Amino acid sequence: GTSRGYILLWDLRFQMLVKLWRHSSKGPIHRLATCARLPGDRDNAEGPHAFVAAGNNEVAVWNLSTGGPCRRCFRALPPAGRDVASNVTLPFLHEEPIPSHPFAPILTSSQQMAMLSDMHLTTPTPDVSMRAIMGRISIQSNNSYVITGSTDKNIRFWDFNSPSRCYTVSGLQPGQPRPAYDAIPVPDASLHTEGMPSVQYGARGGATTDGGSGHDTRLFVCYDAEVPSVESVVPSHLPMREQRGIQSPPTSHHDAVLDLKSVGLPTKMMLSSSRDGVVKVWR
Repeated sequence: GTSRGYILLWDLRFQMLVKLWRHSSKGPIHRLATCARLPGDRDNAEGPHAFVAAGNNEVAVWNLSTGGPCRRCFRALPPAGRDVASNVTLPFLHEEPIPSHPFAPILTSSQQMAMLSDMHLTTPTPDVSMRAIMGRISIQSNNSYVITGSTDKNIRFWDFNSPSRCYTVSGLQPGQPRPAYDAIPVPDASLHTEGMPSVQYGARGGATTDGGSGHDTRLFVCYDAEVPSVESVVPSHLPMREQRGIQSPPTSHHDAVLDLKSVGLPTKMMLSSSRDGVVKVWR
């Protein structure tokens, strides 16, 4: 992944570029992670898949054999972003032509000029973005998850099956209400890819498929809540809001979360590191 939103797929056997895409945000690709298939896929499903951290505080996953619209997207929205219609759209990978000659430049002169113009016309890189990805893909769809770390200091747990099982591990400010997680229907039927069932949000909170018709909820959203002002807080809750008296040591990071890793010994734990040089261990 590059700082201009390009994703390149290389064949290491012949050291050849075989696929080239550009992320719809045209912003930096902050982190990549791969997996063979997603929960609920058939055993012979085409793959592999790539998790891409790019755009406005989101992680999306694509089938690398097709590109195009993402299969799933996990996005965190600030309090001011709840009612913005653009937050319902899904990111897209636009396939770019690659040269047939192995020593030719990857981008033609016209593509390079277009990229230079994009630097002036596109919106600046968002201040908040996800930088760390880890997770587990299980054959059982109810045991698959992805954990993300962001420059907003939050560590979030995303369940593949239901937003009701998603939660924020760390990062809330004192007195800040817990965020709400939801599955957002994407009404545009043109976003469906051939042969890929759309994911529906069932009555019990689980993900179902409808064979490619109707609304799909590939988009899981975290709605962060605003920290209430001192005037709006109940007087009995002011000591906790202003951290008066004896307080437990803060567990959240004080700077951007840049990496996440899991360890199995001596017990299963998660490690998180932030830009200020702090590493935390989570059980």
